[in-house]
Amino acid sequence: MTIPGRGTWLLDAAFRARWAASNLSTIFRGFWPTVETRLPVLFDGYAEPSPTGPYAVLMSAPYGKLVNMTGLSSDTENQLQSRLISIRIHARTGGGRTGKSIAAELATAVAEVFDAKADRPNPSPDRLVTIQRVDDLIMREGDDEWSITLQWVCVVDAVYAAQ
Repeated sequence: MTIPGRGTWLLDAAFRARWAASNLSTIFRGFWPTVETRLPVLFDGYAEPSPTGPYAVLMSAPYGKLVNMTGLSSDTENQLQSRLISIRIHARTGGGRTGKSIAAELATAVAEVFDAKADRPNPSPDRLVTIQRVDDLIMREGDDEWSITLQWVCVVDAVYAAQ
């Protein structure tokens, strides 16, 4: 029997919780022209409406099942699942700096939070087996806007079924 309520959103929620536990929103808002707290800094999937300053969008690609295996007890089945989680940082030119340089500074701050070995996102009740950052994407999005996308491949040990 497949366990009801299971879903790969647990890893998304773990990334959002890790963001909330950090000071990343404060760092991003430091670049905003006015203090605006009604809009979030981290959006889920897409940003609407977009804030006046730099912001980030959390995205995830569908998981791939790597292998099924026996769980910790004889009546459970686990899966190793692979997911690609991305955080795209958007920044516009302003304050005498290019959007690209602002996005690069913010990408460094985001990488420091999520690349840390000691405090990785925890998709409880699943278990994060590995997290590896892969190539970043840098794109010019307009005359004054740049984006940098940080990407992590995550392998999760998830309880999938119980008898």
